[in-house]
Amino acid sequence: MVITKMPFTFILAPHYHPALAVVGPYRKALPFRTMFNLLGPLISPARPRRMVLGIANPALGYIYARSLIEAGVDCALVVCGCEKLDEISCAGSTWVWEVRNGNIVEKTIHPDDFGLPIHPLVSVAGTNPQDNAVLFKTLLTSGNDLPDNMIPYLHFVLLNASALLVVSGIAQDFIQGVELARESVASGRAWAALEQFRDTSRETAKN
Repeated sequence: MVITKMPFTFILAPHYHPALAVVGPYRKALPFRTMFNLLGPLISPARPRRMVLGIANPALGYIYARSLIEAGVDCALVVCGCEKLDEISCAGSTWVWEVRNGNIVEKTIHPDDFGLPIHPLVSVAGTNPQDNAVLFKTLLTSGNDLPDNMIPYLHFVLLNASALLVVSGIAQDFIQGVELARESVASGRAWAALEQFRDTSRETAKN
């Protein structure tokens, strides 16, 4: 399978669940989140046993974590930034529901736990797809010469990458996860992985 040739992959829901493609235009027209924002990870054909998932409503945290257990997930972090951000926040605390071996532990985490400073969310805000692409490439190709204005973006990426490394068992804790993620970015390996993904995707599209 092509997926085995890539270091990571992206699965577009309408491509593997045709029913979601039908409701896609209506979903995009709504100015608010719907249940479809929550369904995607639960019905992924990859069926991962370990994952980090973001939700924008903390009231759903425990329920979502319980649904992962029932789906057979061994280890997961369901996260919600205290600004109701569906990622680990770089601006302060993040609510967490940790799933491990059928149990759920509720707690909060903070950039301090990762050895990183806080940054206001406005410092990592995106703009349009073109500018975001430039920012992303700069982040992954500058090595140790990253411009100062890019440091908040780097730390935001390191926070969330570290959590995934811990959940996957690659890192022992968030501090080690940050260092592993930082090395991947600084060395260019993260950019190389993205290029491999791009090239393999283009090759597959031709066939």
